[in-house]
Amino acid sequence: MKKIAVIIACMILIITTIPISISSQDNTENATKFDDEIDWWPMFHHDAQNTGYSTSTTPDYEYVVWRFQTGGEVESSPAVYNGKVYIGSNNGKLFCLNAENGDLIWSYQTGHWLDSSPAVYNGRVYIGSADGSLYCLDSENGSFIWSYETGYWVDSPPTVYEGKVYFGSNNGYVYCLNAETGVEVWIYKRGEQLGGDIASSPAVYDGRVYIGSDDGNIYCLNATRGYVVWVYQAPSAVVSSPAVYDGKIYVGCTDEYFYCLDADNGEIIWSYWNWVGFLSSPAVNNGRVYVASFDGLLYCFNADTGVREWTYPILFLNVGSPAVCNGKVYIGDYLIGTFQCANSVNGDDIWLYMTGGYVESSPAVCNGKVYVGSADGYLYCFGKEEFPPIVTIDGPKEGIYVENKKIISFFTIVSIGRIDIKINAYDNISGIDFVRLLVDDIEKKNFTNEPFIWTWEELSFGKHIVKADAFDRAGNQASDEIVVWKFF
Repeated sequence: MKKIAVIIACMILIITTIPISISSQDNTENATKFDDEIDWWPMFHHDAQNTGYSTSTTPDYEYVVWRFQTGGEVESSPAVYNGKVYIGSNNGKLFCLNAENGDLIWSYQTGHWLDSSPAVYNGRVYIGSADGSLYCLDSENGSFIWSYETGYWVDSPPTVYEGKVYFGSNNGYVYCLNAETGVEVWIYKRGEQLGGDIASSPAVYDGRVYIGSDDGNIYCLNATRGYVVWVYQAPSAVVSSPAVYDGKIYVGCTDEYFYCLDADNGEIIWSYWNWVGFLSSPAVNNGRVYVASFDGLLYCFNADTGVREWTYPILFLNVGSPAVCNGKVYIGDYLIGTFQCANSVNGDDIWLYMTGGYVESSPAVCNGKVYVGSADGYLYCFGKEEFPPIVTIDGPKEGIYVENKKIISFFTIVSIGRIDIKINAYDNISGIDFVRLLVDDIEKKNFTNEPFIWTWEELSFGKHIVKADAFDRAGNQASDEIVVWKFF
């Protein structure tokens, strides 16, 4: 016992004659950003083929970066281009927001509600209104350029491709206009009605236009002149917007079937029956087709064979359309207002967020963020968490320790023999990815699971800096450090 007392006395003499730097908490955020090339989402379901697929990467957790109150229910689906997000509201306004922070850039008031979705092309933004017009505005400042009057509600999201804008109206017509001037290029059959309302967004590919109608038909029109190439007659209304992929047309119908047709001739390749039908527009990528149904399920089919690979529960009466990116599929719920993310390969749940109203809006995915509207009036932006995790070294506290046992309080930490280093790290948003422990900048332990405890048994003599670095799943970092005098 006398020997230990002598050793402690010598250590105290050494410690008190050497300056000790004060440790501090370092909450410096890791500035790592998504480095994938920006894949803009300029129109409904991403592109002129209505694929609903983006190459963007998104987080594996739910985090609301910002939300913007429009003042009306949001059934419109957002478009994102050149750092701006465009969204319509049922108060009749089209909004342009900063895509990073949600700040308002401009708004434009139309004559009625907007449940159509905007399309951005060549410095202009196009959207249909329930006042019967298609509007063309300057995408930078919202100034009016031209409008085209159909006389009936326009909720068909316009598709802009190669200098032309294509859309349907509830008068049963399909229109092709010059995107620059608004001058009519053609109307289907020079004014012949299709026979029903058109809420479907046209898909344009390889010189053809594909669109559904409430008359129960899926039409293929010549994109240049507007004449009929082929028609597939379904038993009931086609509200779903067709998606074109690998020479096939994928589209839902209210007749309880989901169809895959040959894009060249309209012949049926496969179909899938359920008991309520499909109003949702499909997303397609990597050999899989995703579509929601009124039965409250999100379906994943093999794109070639129609074999059902999995289903994912959403809730009942779903009319929204999915978006797909980097192994995830996003979908909203029409009944209680959830917005959900699932694994696109196996349908496993990833996260769920509850909005304040039903979600008919289809999500847009761009530059690491997901945008979607809700009937609560908000446009939501989900993305990367910006806050660092919390990390502290909770033990040992100031005192003198012999073989991991505190024997006396002291103004610093002194250890004779082994000592436990105890770290507390947490992140309530994205979660902790890993924690590393360093002694004098040399890594001693890398933790991926709790408890974050390391027993220091190495022989050493003198002053050491013990540091803990915590990294969350968003890539943010925080640090804490202590000074430990260790002998033996």
